Amino acid sequence: AFLPSNPGPASNNDEPPRMAARGVRALGQSLVQAQEQLIGGLAKRGQHHRPQHQIRQDQQSRWLSSSNGSQTAVTGQAAVKRLHQVMRQRLPNGMRKAVPVVGTGLHKAAGEGDDWQALLDHVAASVGSQPCEPTVSLTGQWEEMLVALAHSKDVRPYQAEKKLQDVVCSRLRQFEQATFRKRKLYRQFLQDGQFGDVVSLNFDRALSYAADHQKLVAKREAPALLASVSTREKIRPSLNLDQSMRRHFRLQVQPKDLDKDPLITRVWHPHGDAGVVRTLKLGIRSYGRYISSVQNAFSVFKFNEVTYYKHIGATKTGGHFDQADKAKFYNTVRSTSEEDSLALTWLDVFMSSPLVFIGCGLSQSEWPMWWALSQRHRNHSLRHFPPTVVLGAESDEFLKTVCQGHPAGIELLLFPSHDHLWDAFFEATA
Repeated sequence: AFLPSNPGPASNNDEPPRMAARGVRALGQSLVQAQEQLIGGLAKRGQHHRPQHQIRQDQQSRWLSSSNGSQTAVTGQAAVKRLHQVMRQRLPNGMRKAVPVVGTGLHKAAGEGDDWQALLDHVAASVGSQPCEPTVSLTGQWEEMLVALAHSKDVRPYQAEKKLQDVVCSRLRQFEQATFRKRKLYRQFLQDGQFGDVVSLNFDRALSYAADHQKLVAKREAPALLASVSTREKIRPSLNLDQSMRRHFRLQVQPKDLDKDPLITRVWHPHGDAGVVRTLKLGIRSYGRYISSVQNAFSVFKFNEVTYYKHIGATKTGGHFDQADKAKFYNTVRSTSEEDSLALTWLDVFMSSPLVFIGCGLSQSEWPMWWALSQRHRNHSLRHFPPTVVLGAESDEFLKTVCQGHPAGIELLLFPSHDHLWDAFFEATA
C-alpha cells in the first residue's frame, strides 16, 4: 500500500493507516471486479446478439482465435487495409472524419513521458510513500495513496487528494516544457493527420504545444445558426457539466504546403488537463462522479440533435430521421467554425464520429469512457454505425481480452509491434 515511511502516532478515533488502506484496496478491487463483469457481459452480448452491419468483416481478414474459438482481432494486411478505409473518409471542410483517441502510447512513440504506473510511482515517492502492489488497479492505487496520506497528515481526504494532484500537475508541466515545440512526432501527428478533433486521455498538453498557435476554450455557448428557432427550443446551455467536458484547445497548424490555410484542430481532454488541477480525473471516486456529467452531456447532445432537425425542417420516415439529415447534423457538430459548430462537449464529438483508439490501454477502470462507448453503441444500434477501431500490438494480451466479443462494437486491429502500429498509422495519414 501507499503508506508513509513514518506515519506518526494515530489518534484514538482513527483507524490505523494500514487497515484504512487495506479497506480502500478491498473496495477498489471489488469495484474493478464489478467493472470486469460488466465489460465481460457486454462482450458476451456483443458476441451472440451483435447485428452484422455493426462490425464490418473483410472477407480476406485473418482473425486471431481465443481459447473458446471466438473471433478477436484483424491482423496483417487486413488490419492495414481496414485502417486505411477508416482514415480516408473526409468531412465537408476537408478534415478527416475519424477522431483519434490517444493515450500515453503517443508519448512512448515520441520517446518521452511516463506511463501511468511510472507517474503514480513518482507521486508516491514525492509524498514519502512506498510503491503499491502491482496487482492493485491504478484507480485503486490512487485511493490507497490519498487515504494513507490523509491519515498520516491528519487532513481530510479531499485535501490529501489536492496535494497529490498538485504533484501530478507539477510533474506534467515539467514534461510539457521539455517537449515544447521540440517533438517532431507530435507535429507530424497534427500536420499529416489533418484531424478536426482529437480526444486526448492524457493530462499533459504536449500535443497542443506542438501547434503554431493554441487557444484555450473554457466552454462554448449555443451557436448562432439556431437563432431563428424560438427561445424555448434553442439549444439549451450545457446543464450542470463538469468543466473537463467542455474545456478544450483550439489549435492552428501550418500545413507542409505553405500555400494552404492553417489547419484547425480541437484537442479535448475528457480526464482533465494540467492547466487546472481540479479538472484531473484520478481514482475511483472521481471516475464514479464523472459518469453523471457524461450522462448529462448525452442528454444535451440528444436535445440539440432534435432541435437541429426542427431547424432544418427534417421529418421522420418510419419513425426515424433520414440518414442524410443525420449526416448534416454530425457534420455540423464536427465543423471547426467558432460560430456554427454544435460541438459543445467532447461527448458531442465522440457520438458523431468514427473513433480510432491508439496508444490507449482501454483500462476496465475507466468507467466514464466505457459508459460513453456503450451509450454510443446504443445510440447507433438502429442505423449506420460509425466504426470504433482500437489499434494494438500482437503482444497486447490485455487488449485482446478486453476487446474479445467486440464490446460496444469495437474492432481490434493488431500489428506485429508498436513500431509497426505507428508506421501503419502515419502511412494511413500520409
